[in-house]
Amino acid sequence: EEEEEEEEDGDFIPGSESPCPRCGKEARRLQALHEAIVSIREAQQELHRHLSGMLSSAGRARQVPAPGLLQSPRSWFLLCVFLACQLLINYIL
Repeated sequence: EEEEEEEEDGDFIPGSESPCPRCGKEARRLQALHEAIVSIREAQQELHRHLSGMLSSAGRARQVPAPGLLQSPRSWFLLCVFLACQLLINYIL
């Protein structure tokens, strides 16, 4: 958006004297706006770096150890099936 405004100024070269006081005022306003945008962009990048670091460290800290053998329903089901097979084998023999 800001670059579009600068392009509309035509032959205006930043740092040169403005053709009129109003143009000079607008040029200073645009320069201040540009500096604010650059500052916000830098702060945003810094926040992004910090957030990425926090998320990666939280992810490492929160890594759950592998679940125990009998913590899933599938494991319990397989255990019951194997026990039933063992009982059947013992009964037959």
